[in-house]
Amino acid sequence: MHLRMVAATALSASLGAVSLGAQVGGTLLLPNRGEPITRVATRGAAFLGLGVGARALGLGGAYAASANDLSAMHWNVAGLSDVQGASVFLSQERMYGHSGLHNNYLAAALPAFGGAFGVSVTSFGSGKMIRTTEEWPEGNDPTAGAFVEWSAMSVGLHYARPFTDRLSAGLTAKYATEGIQFANADYVGADIGIRFRTGLFGSTLGASISNLGGTGRMEGPAVKRRISPNNSPIFPTQRTLEAEITPGAYQMPTTLRFAVQTDLIGGAEALFGIPAGAHRVSTFADMTDAIDAAITPALAAEYAFANRVFLRIGKRFLNDERGTPYGGASYGAGAAIPIGSSRRFLVDYAYRNNGELPHNHVFSFQLGN
Repeated sequence: MHLRMVAATALSASLGAVSLGAQVGGTLLLPNRGEPITRVATRGAAFLGLGVGARALGLGGAYAASANDLSAMHWNVAGLSDVQGASVFLSQERMYGHSGLHNNYLAAALPAFGGAFGVSVTSFGSGKMIRTTEEWPEGNDPTAGAFVEWSAMSVGLHYARPFTDRLSAGLTAKYATEGIQFANADYVGADIGIRFRTGLFGSTLGASISNLGGTGRMEGPAVKRRISPNNSPIFPTQRTLEAEITPGAYQMPTTLRFAVQTDLIGGAEALFGIPAGAHRVSTFADMTDAIDAAITPALAAEYAFANRVFLRIGKRFLNDERGTPYGGASYGAGAAIPIGSSRRFLVDYAYRNNGELPHNHVFSFQLGN
């Protein structure tokens, strides 16, 4: 249970920034003099920065240019324009070993009006954690209950369409909510994405801005208090006072992504125009600039055989120099099973290295084109 609390703290404070340290037997991380002030943990709805889909996460999140499954609605909504038929997608990430933290994603899409419409639901949960209060710092508060769970959800409506055979763009409107029992914060935001197949050296460019929106503030009975005269000598009013805590309002975690995909061999416009038969090798580069974190680059590669079997490797270069060298590395594999003449069933898996914290496992499935 202690490990779950450590992992939950790491998630809300840095959302994947490696190596919080070793509350349980690892290296103790202390602030260094002269380190710049960051915006870590200064935005709400931080779960929106986790990422979804085994293919994308197996590539270290370097996916804004290549997004062509339904997880594109998270990474770069312009990729939704590739949908040619009704499709559904399901992904689950089990986070930090057996911590109980999990991130689920469900999406569906349908071609319409020269493009494609989609809907997605993302849900995050911490699992049960021991509830502690001011009066019961060790837990087991008989009034509030023994356990608490942090949960969050986002619902998105998406549309994307191609404008030429090379250029496509998309737009998302989303609603997000997060909190515990009797205290929630709500957010409304938007994403914008664009993708351009250059026709040069097998390269595709992608850019997106995610989580543009307003602010959210924790509200509900859990932020209210009743101060009785018999238990607060500070307020000897001889009557019960109603008090309400005023939490701060936090913006959504706005994120800018810019990515490049290059087909080295196997494509019609591949960089190395050598006969490759059923083989294809692609590389990916990404630069992610989140408002609540430092810029993090990522590099990745994917091998495909006959467009049926896939192997992937990725590395996101996280901004904590004190982390382990393997933190941010990811590995993945997938298979495409034909169904009829035009549909496929996609199965993907990814393994994510979290440095000193236990590792993540991601599974995703898609039925569609």
